[in-house]
Amino acid sequence: MLVNLKQVRRASGMTQLDAAEKLEVPFPTYRAWEQGINAPRSGDLIRIAEFFGVTVDALLGRGDPLPPNAFPARLAGSSTAPLYGVIAAGSPVEMNKILEDVDVLDSIGEEHINGFFLEVSGDSMDKVILHGGYAFLDPDKQPRNGDVVAVNVDGYDATLKRYNKTGDRVVLLPDSTNTEHQPIMVEDERARILGTMVWMTYPAGFRY
Repeated sequence: MLVNLKQVRRASGMTQLDAAEKLEVPFPTYRAWEQGINAPRSGDLIRIAEFFGVTVDALLGRGDPLPPNAFPARLAGSSTAPLYGVIAAGSPVEMNKILEDVDVLDSIGEEHINGFFLEVSGDSMDKVILHGGYAFLDPDKQPRNGDVVAVNVDGYDATLKRYNKTGDRVVLLPDSTNTEHQPIMVEDERARILGTMVWMTYPAGFRY
């Protein structure tokens, strides 16, 4: 039984669906692995361990237990993308440039060649990404209603919200367990999309 699969997968910043797609297995199969309903074959077990950059023993819970903040030193099959600054998941704040590189899966980086990271601050999107997580954004991806976007409001404030455009107005919607957060409505010309969120990860040592 893969007792640590869920912990390692969450630490990598992926959903169950993400992991299933990257491992090229049906979603129900992957979910059954995490739930302990079924176990992968030995060949799949090795492939899972290599993909997440951990040992087979770590996945199986053999030896010393993984600490609560366990995080692979580097994602298997990864490159890097720049972390440019901090973006609010609450009230808009001004971004500040940070010169740092963050690991991104090769398959994600290759598909979104101009992608970049912003660190999330606040809890208005905590159903999607937690405070302190890194949102990976594609500046070339045109958002559709329901997508999560990073957006500049009035040219200097940046926030992360769900995007919904109706006519000449854009509604920026929270997706949060905190009911105090309210939608932000602005005219289309006031909102400049910085990028559409296509992936996410968390820094080493992140505590869930």
